[in-house]
Amino acid sequence: VVLTDLKFESKHIPFQIFIEDSLGNKFSSEINEVDLPFELNVESESNFLMLCLFGGTVFLVPSPGIMMTEEESYFSLTKEIPLIAFRSGSFTYPMGYFSVEYSHVFNAPVSNYFRVGYKHIFEVPYIEYISPGINGFTNFNGFNGVSPEVSVGLFRLVNTFTFYTRYRYNVKPDQSGSGFHEISLGLYSSFFS
Repeated sequence: VVLTDLKFESKHIPFQIFIEDSLGNKFSSEINEVDLPFELNVESESNFLMLCLFGGTVFLVPSPGIMMTEEESYFSLTKEIPLIAFRSGSFTYPMGYFSVEYSHVFNAPVSNYFRVGYKHIFEVPYIEYISPGINGFTNFNGFNGVSPEVSVGLFRLVNTFTFYTRYRYNVKPDQSGSGFHEISLGLYSSFFS
């Protein structure tokens, strides 16, 4: 088969090798991926500044969420920025990454949180990934704690962003009754990490 005769929708093409020996035994390889070279053909002029502004706007969109305490529920907005990513054999996602986050919780007794954490990514069939993680958080005013979490990458958008949902439990270890839950939706991209 000549590759130039085939049409591909992506430059990342999964493939598997199947072999049958003279005795009829069949063998197959792992699923691998090849990154096809491509030539960029510019058919019309584009506005580079407008493209950068649009990309920056999408990248900076915060994740909406709900924070639930024993007494009340609050609406929150969180922005996570991956800083350092560790590459794996996959072309799609890193093995894990360190990130910083800022959360604002509307009308809550403690309304601002800054987090630093690590997330590990496991790619799974039928969805994009499952990512357990751990964060340290502070409000810079004495409310400090840890927050284990799990994210589920549901599907990809425009080959750059992954739509995910996240559950996080936050607790201040030295204060009983300080724990609260968070559920959020968002877009993940390791593009700038």
